[in-house]
Amino acid sequence: RSSDLSSSIAGASIIAKVARDELMVVLAKKYLNFLFEKNFGYGTAHHQNAIIIFGPTRQHRKLFIRKTLNNRPVDDLSKQE
Repeated sequence: RSSDLSSSIAGASIIAKVARDELMVVLAKKYLNFLFEKNFGYGTAHHQNAIIIFGPTRQHRKLFIRKTLNNRPVDDLSKQE
């Protein structure tokens, strides 16, 4: 049973990563300044700088934005949209 559960969890993890990567490619076409197709949404220095310069998108998690912007207030709406 535990091996079945482990296999299920591993499979779900792979499916989630592939889905996220595909989403990042789509978002990269909409939000050119963030290079989602290269950083896949991870908080690289370029990605963080893009948030500071261009503002967050609706897809950015608010907690990530607060950490990136050192707890400065974040508008709910993106400058990008």
